[in-house]
Amino acid sequence: MIEPEEIVEARLVELLAAANPNIAVVGMLAPSADGTEKIAPDTSIAVTADVSGQSFDSRVANVPFSFSVRITVRTAAADDASGSTFRTACRGVRATIAAILGDDCTAVSAGGFTCDGVILENTTTGIYADAENGGWYKTYSLAVTGRYSQDSGTTETTETSGTDASESTT
Repeated sequence: MIEPEEIVEARLVELLAAANPNIAVVGMLAPSADGTEKIAPDTSIAVTADVSGQSFDSRVANVPFSFSVRITVRTAAADDASGSTFRTACRGVRATIAAILGDDCTAVSAGGFTCDGVILENTTTGIYADAENGGWYKTYSLAVTGRYSQDSGTTETTETSGTDASESTT
């Protein structure tokens, strides 16, 4: 069963990849394709989504969830000596966030999850050092709220089960 945080993360990965076609965008919850390793290059964008609050202790249709989302742009100094790739990637991330802020977040809705709102909480910028070369990072922290619109027993969609998505299947 796909958890709501997986849906939120996957949608944000898609949106960010479209805005940053020259940089790898990696979702932390998504496994790699069969036969490949899940690794991120030194210059990449990482997305994480975690449930930060839920109104009830079970997934029931239309129960509100809130999520803590972190988007981290990381560029290695060896890949980006001038810092222009870093600056361009951060602008792409910020433009993506601006497009989904507030209640204009329908692009985040998918797979039975309905996004109700997105808030940019803060950003953190810094320099990192590793054994090889170091570089720069910027993390954008978001609060995402929404509802899972399917009952907890619903695990399949119309395409796979042949039933209406609002019906519970086993």
